[in-house]
Amino acid sequence: RIRVFWKEEMGKTFNEAVKSIYLKNRVLYLNVHSSVVRQELQYSKEALLRRLNQLLEEDYLREVVIN
Repeated sequence: RIRVFWKEEMGKTFNEAVKSIYLKNRVLYLNVHSSVVRQELQYSKEALLRRLNQLLEEDYLREVVIN
């Protein structure tokens, strides 16, 4: 569900900038190759975490790590 959300909701720029998305121990890891997009995601990390947990209909994710 997270990958579908990402493709549908985040837009072309973010989709192209994120090289990989993976989940481990309730932490979502985003590997981003664009420094500009990485910075934007850092600023909106808490909002992104809330939105993803809403999508999952529970407080599943504990953190979003952006590399």
